[in-house]
Amino acid sequence: MSSAKAMFIDLDIPDDDPLRPAKIHISTTAPGFRLFNKEGNGIGWESDFIWLIVVNEEDGLDFKILQTIDGKREIQALWKEGELQDTNLRSLLEVDPHWDIYQLRAVVLLQSRVEVQVETLREVGIPERSEGVRQGPWELAAQLRVLELDMLRRAMSALDDQRAALLDSDTVQRYLGLIDDEDTKGEEEQVDFS
Repeated sequence: MSSAKAMFIDLDIPDDDPLRPAKIHISTTAPGFRLFNKEGNGIGWESDFIWLIVVNEEDGLDFKILQTIDGKREIQALWKEGELQDTNLRSLLEVDPHWDIYQLRAVVLLQSRVEVQVETLREVGIPERSEGVRQGPWELAAQLRVLELDMLRRAMSALDDQRAALLDSDTVQRYLGLIDDEDTKGEEEQVDFS
């Protein structure tokens, strides 16, 4: 094989997230993300879990405790006042005006996690072959480690490109306060002299 083809890397909700316990409780998706080869030499990623991590109460995520008829309590998840039927938020976030902001948060989080994974693999290195391990399987395992590191390095580069593109988005620039809405209104008014 010339590539690791795909990797699944675990993710955790940060300890400082005030909604962490509720997010963990309601999550129905695998807690991680998948890196995969795209056509050419590109790397893509996908994750349902990350969208739950990157949204917060100020974005519109909320939780309520409901009491059932039999006296038990359960957590209800809400997105902008509407009940969440499942925790795959991507379809709801894609149509939100802040989609670029959510993507940027996800990419930054993934970058950080990929960097940690690279460092972990570098520290561990390729273990020495012990007596009980045959030469062929050991060589395959060592080759897989090399391919995984290569995929992670390419992922870091792809995520850097995604982050740069998202930082150029008008939505992100407004959110970060780099573009003032008054400036854009003034430009529009100046263009139309009729």
